[in-house]
Order: sequence, then C-alpha cells, then structure tokens
Amino acid sequence: MNPQEIEQRARRLCQHLVDGIAQSNLGSTTPAIYDTAWLSMVAKPDGESAVWLFPDSFQYLLNQQLPSGGWEAYATKEDGILNSLAALLALKRHQASSSPSDLLLEPIQRATMFLRNSLQTLDVDDCLNVGFEILVPALLELLGEEDIHLSFPGRETLVVLGREKMELFSPDLLYGSAETTLFHSLEALTGKIDFSQIQHRKTFGSMMGSPASTAAYLINNPEWDDEAESYLRTVILEGTGKGTGACPSAFPTPIFEISWIISLLLQGGFSGESLGQQNLGIIGSYLEQQYLAHHGLIGFAPSIQADADDSAKVLLTLNLLGHKHSAKSLTEHFRSDDGHFYTYTGERNSSVSANCNVLRALLETPDPKSYMADVVSILGYLCESWWNDCIKDKWNISPQYSMMLLAETLVRLLEAWDQCLIDQLPDSLLQDRVPILLIQILNRTMTYLGNNSERGLDQHREVISYAVLTLKAVSTLPWLGDLKESVLSCIEEWQSFLRERRTSWEKPQYLETAKIVHIFSKLQCFQSAPDWEIGAAVLEGSFFLPQLRASQASLLGGELSAKNEYISFIPCTWVVVNTMQKLFLDTHVLWDMMVLSLRNFRVDEYMETTIARLSEPELREAIAVVRTLCQLWNAEEYPSDALSTQTFSDTNASNVAESEASSSSSAPISRSSSDKTAPTASPSLPIVTRIHLSLSHYVQSILNNPSIDKASQQSRIALRTALQTFLISHIDQTLYNKHCSAKRQASVLDCTQAQPQVHASSSFADWLHKIAGPSVSASFSFTFLTCLKGGFRSPTARYMATDFGERVGLMSRLYNDLGSVARDRAEENLNCVDFAEVHNYQATEAAKTRLKEMAQYERDAARWVGLRLIGELQADEGKDKARKADTVRLFLGVAELYADIYVLRDLSNRLDGGK
Repeated sequence: MNPQEIEQRARRLCQHLVDGIAQSNLGSTTPAIYDTAWLSMVAKPDGESAVWLFPDSFQYLLNQQLPSGGWEAYATKEDGILNSLAALLALKRHQASSSPSDLLLEPIQRATMFLRNSLQTLDVDDCLNVGFEILVPALLELLGEEDIHLSFPGRETLVVLGREKMELFSPDLLYGSAETTLFHSLEALTGKIDFSQIQHRKTFGSMMGSPASTAAYLINNPEWDDEAESYLRTVILEGTGKGTGACPSAFPTPIFEISWIISLLLQGGFSGESLGQQNLGIIGSYLEQQYLAHHGLIGFAPSIQADADDSAKVLLTLNLLGHKHSAKSLTEHFRSDDGHFYTYTGERNSSVSANCNVLRALLETPDPKSYMADVVSILGYLCESWWNDCIKDKWNISPQYSMMLLAETLVRLLEAWDQCLIDQLPDSLLQDRVPILLIQILNRTMTYLGNNSERGLDQHREVISYAVLTLKAVSTLPWLGDLKESVLSCIEEWQSFLRERRTSWEKPQYLETAKIVHIFSKLQCFQSAPDWEIGAAVLEGSFFLPQLRASQASLLGGELSAKNEYISFIPCTWVVVNTMQKLFLDTHVLWDMMVLSLRNFRVDEYMETTIARLSEPELREAIAVVRTLCQLWNAEEYPSDALSTQTFSDTNASNVAESEASSSSSAPISRSSSDKTAPTASPSLPIVTRIHLSLSHYVQSILNNPSIDKASQQSRIALRTALQTFLISHIDQTLYNKHCSAKRQASVLDCTQAQPQVHASSSFADWLHKIAGPSVSASFSFTFLTCLKGGFRSPTARYMATDFGERVGLMSRLYNDLGSVARDRAEENLNCVDFAEVHNYQATEAAKTRLKEMAQYERDAARWVGLRLIGELQADEGKDKARKADTVRLFLGVAELYADIYVLRDLSNRLDGGK
C-alpha cells in the first residue's frame, strides 16, 4: 500500500465518521453473542400469550454454537463462559415453545457439558472481565431456575465476590438520578429490583446504550416499553449485524469512535489537508458541541454516563484540532484520593489505560504546566504499576495494548519535557524509572515479534499492530545507539506482514554495554540469539547500573574495591535471562535480586580480605558471631525501622532531598534496596565487635528485608538457616585456605592431609558438599528469591527447593573454580583442582578437564531437580503457581549464565597486593 492509498483510506474513514454524525447511527462494534442471546429472550405480550420479538437473533445463536458445545471466546476463556451461559439460558427458555419439543435437547446437552468442563478450571481470582463477578452468579442463578445446576471449585469464591460488590448496592441508587455503571448490566439484577421504577433512566430508549441491559429491562418490566423496543429494533437493523439478528455490545458509539479514530490519525502524522479540512471542521464542531453541552464530562455516546477515557480522548482531539480547552472538569471529576484517575467515579480499581489517556490529554492542553501535580501523580502510578507487574487492563486484556499506551504516552512526556512544556518532574521518575520502563517495553515487544515460533500460533493482527506502534514510539528515543537499526528493521518487517494480510483486515480478531554484549554473544547458550536481543537486554540492564553503583558504599561499611568489574554484569545477568527466557517477572523481583547479588559479591570480598587476615582463634570467634546474629534474629531484635525506606531511585545521593519531597509520587521498589550506610568498624575496637558491626548490617538487610514481608514464618526461618550456613561455610573455607597454604610449596597438594577440624571431611566430595558448595551464595539466594514470592506452600516443594538450591550451589562452585585456578593459586585459596581426587597427580589441564565433567554432572542434576520442582509448583501452588515456577527458571538461568561467564572470564576482584 503506497502513501497515496493510505491517505485515501484515512480520508474515506473520516467521511464515514461525518456520515455517521449526520445519520445519528454511528456504531461499528462487532456483534456479540452475549447481547444477542439476551435479545433472543425478549418476548412481547400478545393477548394471553407472548411472541418472541427477535427470532432471527435466536437462529443466529443456534448457528454460532461451536462443535465443542460452547460459543466463541473472543479474547479470553471468561468471554466464552459468559457467552455460553447466556446462550444456554436462551436455549432453555425457548425449549418449551420449540417444535418438536426435543428439537433443542441436543444443543442444550452439548452446551451444558461444555460449561461443566470449562468452569472446572476457571481461575476466579485472575478474572478481569468487566462485571464478571456479578454477571456469572446471576446467570448461574437463572439457569438454576431452569433446572440446570453447575458446580465448580471457584463457584463459592465467585458468589462471595459478587455478594461483596452487591452489598454496597441499594435499589434506590437506580430509582433516583445517581450515576452508576450498573445500568449497563441490568440483567445481573433480575429479581433484585423493580424494573418498573427505572423507566426514567433511559437514554435514547436504551439502558446506557447496552442492548443486553435494555433487553433485560424489557423482559422484567411488567409494563411494555415501546421506546425500548424501538431502540432494540434499531440496533438489529443499523448495528453491525445488519438485520441478521446479531447485535453489538454497545450502540450507538459516535463520540467514542470519532474521538479515538481522529486523535489516532492526527498523532500518527496525518495532516488536516490529507484528512480533509471540511470533514475535520464538521468533526471538531460536533465534538465541541458535545464537550460544552456536557461540561467536559463525556461518555461513548451523547447523554451516556461520562468516563475518563472518552472525556480525555475528546479533550485531546479538540486540542489537536486547534479547539483549545482546559482539563479542569476532567481532573476534578475523575481524580482519586491517591492522585491517579479512575475510569468511572466510584470505581474500585483504576486502570493503566485510563491514566495513560488522561496524561496524554493533559500534555496537549494549552498550559500543561498548570497540571504538573496530576502529571507527577499519574506518572508515579504508571511506573509503580509496571514495576509491580500490574498492567493487565480490564478494558483490553492484551498486555501489548497496555505497553503501547505506556510507550506512546511516556515518549510524548519526554518530548514535552524536552520542549519545556512541562517542568518539575522528579529525577527519580524522569532519569531512573521512565528510561528503564521504556527499555523493558522495547525489549519485550521485540521479543514477542522476534519469536518465530509464535508466528504460526499468534496471528492476531490487532495485537501485532499494537506491537508495531509500540516500536515506532520507542524508536525515537536517543539512547538506542546501534540497537535502533534493529528496531527499524523489525518495524518494517511487521508492517510488511500486516500489509500482506490487508485483505483480511476487515475480519475482526480478538554501561560498558559493548563489552558485556561481546562476552554474552560468545556464550554457547546465546549462540543462536539474534544480536538485537542480547543488545536490548544489556541496554535494559545498564539503566539499573547507576542506582546499583550508588548503593555500593552502604555495604559492609566501606567502598568496594577499585576494580569491581562484576557490578557491570549484575543487572545484565538478571535482565537477559528474564527477557530471553520470556519470563518477564516483575521489576521489583529483578531489582531485589540485583541488590542481593551485589551484597553477596561484597561479602565475598569481605571474607577474602578482612576475615582472611584473622587468626584461627579469631575465625572461630567470627563463626560464633554469625551464629549469634542469625539465631537471635526476630522482629524485636531487628525492627523494620532500622532499615532504610529509600526507594530504588533514592540511591542516587544527589537526588535524596528531591526524592523525599516527592515520595508520594515515587513509591519504593524495595525499602531495603539501599540500606543506610553501614557503620564503619574502627580498628581500635575488639575484633569480635568489628565483625559484629560489619555483618549485623548485612544480616539485617536480608532477614528483615521488607520485600519478604509476605513470606511465611516457616520460609523466613529457612532463609535464616540458609544464610547462617552460607556465612559459616565461608569462614570454614578460610580455615581450609590457611591450613592448606603451607602445603602449596609442593607442585601438587592433597588437601585431605591438611584439613582443620571444623568438619570431619575426609574426601573432596565431603569438602564440596559441606563447605565449598554452601560457601557459594546460591542456596541462600534461592531461598531469598522464594521468599519474595511468599514462599512455597507444599512440603514437597519446600524439600525440592532446598535440594535445588544446594545443587545449584555445587554447580556454581565447580564452574567458579574451573575459571579461577590462576587467581586462587596467586591468592592461596583452596581450589577444587588442588584435591588429589581431581588432579590425580597429573597436570593442571587434565585436572580442569575432570572438573569440567563434574561441573556438567551437577548442572544436569540441578536442571533435573529444577524441572521436578517446577512440576510440583504447577500442581500445588495456587493462583501464583506460574510465577513461582518462573522464579525457578530465572534462578537456574542466571546461575548457569554466571557459570558460563566464569569459565570464559573470572569476574572476581584480585586482592590488592595478592601474591
């Protein structure tokens, strides 16, 4: 399609909107099974009997029943359930008048069987469909009256949810003049209200422009309403069903369609000339008339209850067309007490899409700076929603839709900032959170489009279009560097994909980054990965690096060593596995694990410097200190207010004052993400006191970390045990190093000849399993990760998790030693190859070959245990089981990545003055 053809199609679309304004019948929403089912149940009194008012609707329903027995699920399983419940109710109500009497028996049986099976696996807690918690219980109750009883595990939970929502409801709310979205779902109130008392609430003959709700009103009203009948007949004839009996879920929708389409075209670069100035004039006048008539509070059609999305879109469109209006009504009416915005007043949960639309509208007002408090509040809400992995939207279930809105809105925000249209944005949002969010969106969108296996499975043109628009927005960012070429290439590739399928469009469907990229690209696990994917993941990781660097001085009371190459790798390792394995765990988890990784590297250095210089009696005192710190741990010993409440972005010292001033708009990623600076232990203090001061801060930061508040007490005790084992094993390893150091004058060393009596080790395997493996932070770190997700419920899963962590620790130690033979020899550290059972009195290279075989064995074992653990979690861990299983995949992926990196390159700091 050439530019001229695109322009012609856009102009025709504008003409279609203008024609709709003239005819007052604009509505392009696709036919809906659910609403069609309700229309098919409308019977008009005819003397002593009644006649079905819309027989074509019932026939359409029969024709649309699938071989499975159910009806189409447009986007989610819940759609299919809701459609099938309404359709089955229609079948049952028609059964008595059917001829022959058993004509509908077979479709009823198939529909019932479909619903019995589908409802068994319904995850009630994860349902986002609007009104689901009141519509489904109502339909189940109505089917019960028809002698169809459906039982399923989540039914009671669903009934409770519906009851809680209805407890706030009073019929008087409908009988008066108060606004409520319940008028869009009156079918849920069958038997609960007097329908004869709501006739005055009609709008152009309908109940809030809803065919299903209007049908329910007609069915339950003891007095026939000719105006409502006329509305439904108009929907059947002039809606998208075009006389087939099918009807949409809302009609008409002129304000919605005009404002959303025109704003999209104008933001997409179409000029007034290309769209037709005369048509835009008519459209602008129509929208301004509606805006003024309703005082800036507008719904999807004239006189329909106002919502934030449509009000914002109309305001945006008017300002883009040059009709300048303020956002005073919008901000005052829909703003929540927390500063962000709800779609409808009185709503329980806000949505990402509504807040994006409001922010986008504010940025195009004549004076955006006058709304900076709202801009900052919305921005903080959007960033926090992304960080918490809470971007699912009840109005559009595709996560790519939310990502598109976030990308377009935040890129426009950055443009407005650059143009000085807005000011006073906190650095904590502008410099830290927004760039990370946008790079993560880019990364996930490129991954979605770049996954060739999805092309045969996911051909949803609409979702692909969201992804392309996302990339087009993000492609304008100045930080992409060499990645920009890959982004533009991806855009062109998928635009071609969409153009090739143009004939089916009308059918609806539901840091030192270069060095790190170079190292990652040499790893076998990434050999087949495209360059852009590695580069994008590393770029995302690099945005965490400034905050991670800023936090380093607070660890263990001192600065890190001058050469700390590993800190550049930490964020990239977590991000690259999260992205390339398509796990997309929430950013809070990633950040907490990045901080923990940095702490663990720092503890390694502390052990290899400060602790390593102690005498053997002092080392035994150090072990006693660790036991005391861990065993005395409880909420009273380490009160939560002893920890910092700084946010992720507050770690930048230069921004602390500003961050505190704007704390209400920049919620924390982790209260412990940047601890208060640890006390520096003076050399004049007794050694035990110095160790206690240094390690107590580290222990507190782990065991009293606010991010694990939701973990069970059992899980937190397991964390304490794992932490104690890690620290004591580290000190035990130091004792081994000292005893074996004297033997290093020989070219080979049998370390079992010089072991301290900390453990009764008698072999390499004993040393590896009891000291060396536990001295790697893997086991305790995995326990911490499980606590971030609340811990594991199943005793079997907890047992497997312990075994998994230990296996990963063994694997990590073997690979670590494989890559650090030279450094360990120089620093007189005990290495696996020093054992006779490994070197077998042969050259070092032969020993390394054997060690590599052992490392691969433990890698295979860790993978096997990990798979068993994932299976156990998926079978017995409730609604969060998928994300818990993903934490196992994430941890193993990162551990294997570090294993491969260590073989390729030793990241540990060489000790100053090392031998």
